[in-house]
Amino acid sequence: MPPHVTYELTEMGVTLREATAPLLGRSIAHLAGIDDARAAYDARTDALQT
Repeated sequence: MPPHVTYELTEMGVTLREATAPLLGRSIAHLAGIDDARAAYDARTDALQT
C-alpha cells in the first residue's frame, strides 16, 4: 500500500486563496468574453508575426 500523504494550506495560503477568489470568479464569469477578445487579438493582421 502506498504511503498516505495529507496536504493542507498554510494560513498564508488560505488568506491568498481568499484574496484571489474574486479574481477567479470574475474570470470564470467572463470566460466567453475573454475567449472572444483573445481570438480577436489573434486574428489581427497588424500584429507582429514571429
